[in-house]
Amino acid sequence: MARAPSRATRPAPKRLPRSEPAPRLVDAIEILGARVPLVTMPVAPGRNLAMLVEVAARNHLLRTRGRHAAQLLAERLERRLEQLADRAPDDQEVEEL
Repeated sequence: MARAPSRATRPAPKRLPRSEPAPRLVDAIEILGARVPLVTMPVAPGRNLAMLVEVAARNHLLRTRGRHAAQLLAERLERRLEQLADRAPDDQEVEEL
């Protein structure tokens, strides 16, 4: 019976350079006459591939409906940081010990 190699004998996973872009929609391919989006993303061994595929599919579905999650998150974060910056000078009180 064949056994899976132990962690000690497995090669180390390839690390992607930080300069590579995040996973994104690259192109579309044709399967049985239907154009299907092609998403390329790096996956390290041992990762939950089903979850990654589900998230990529959900992200694509939302984008086709005009909702860009990353853009919305960036906008919400920017608004929140502006709120905190506006409040910061007023909220700073010096405590005397």
